[in-house]
Amino acid sequence: MQSTEASLLKVENLSKEFVVEKNFFGKSTKTLKAVSDLSFELYQGECLALVGESGCGKSTSARLILNLIRANSGKVFFEGKNIFDLNKNEMRELRQEMQMVFQNPYSSLDPRYKIFDSIAEPLLVHKKNELDAAAIKARVKELIGLVELDESILEKYPHQCSGGQNQRVSIARALALEPKFIIADEAVSALDVAVQWKILELIKKLQREMGISFLFIAHDLAVVKYIADRVAVMYLGQIAEIASKEEIFANPRHPYTKALLASAPVADPRQRDREKIFLEGEIPKPTEIPSGCSFHTRCPIAEPRCSQESPELKSSRGGKQHLVSCLLVDY
Repeated sequence: MQSTEASLLKVENLSKEFVVEKNFFGKSTKTLKAVSDLSFELYQGECLALVGESGCGKSTSARLILNLIRANSGKVFFEGKNIFDLNKNEMRELRQEMQMVFQNPYSSLDPRYKIFDSIAEPLLVHKKNELDAAAIKARVKELIGLVELDESILEKYPHQCSGGQNQRVSIARALALEPKFIIADEAVSALDVAVQWKILELIKKLQREMGISFLFIAHDLAVVKYIADRVAVMYLGQIAEIASKEEIFANPRHPYTKALLASAPVADPRQRDREKIFLEGEIPKPTEIPSGCSFHTRCPIAEPRCSQESPELKSSRGGKQHLVSCLLVDY
């Protein structure tokens, strides 16, 4: 559902390193490169899925985009404003437009709060001068209905609810301030399959009816194929390929994307004779990222120059909206 209008969110050359070792004098001796030169755009009303192996930097990227942790370099533009240039009060105001649903609802909900209090908290923090107690109560009931839960849950604590119910509560809380953008970080991975699809249906409904843009972080390709409009494939903190869902699944260009798709199980026996791509070795440590193309140590088609030259993310034959970062792709 890509818009022809300006992007809602634009990430430019975002990078983040963590110091993991220091010498006796307190100087850094080893750094972990979590995110390197990350760039992409998100359009109004679309769902962009960010996929990749565990440890590739997906969740760190989410926290950088929301300015929950500070980037070493790069910019994040939300509706044309670089959020890293905002002061504390301006950032607090912007947080109403940008929300996040975390992977584990049990850890993201305060166990001491009843469900009502958890949903009402953002309203009390940001809208206490605009809403009285009756208005907040009415809004909470509206939100709990929006995520298709019964009002009786409002008097319960998180430990008295199921994982699916708590994730719906997390979504209701994220919706409390009527945001334009929500990051869903592995929002369904900890849930039963039947519950997963109910949450996914809810997200699609919110996207369709309320025009909310989603950055959906996941590693389950079946979920991604169902929920996403576009897909960005991430490897060792960098975007390897980004394109529409249809292009990624029907015409993957990057060797890593091809291997990732080939590794996904299929239910149809007629498709089990498809080409299998096996990657040798383990994913390199983020503290020891290879020179040149970071994927060349595992790439089945790597050439000597791949260890020396760093590829750029640029348009491939799939069109301007199909970007690939590979020296061996025919652009």
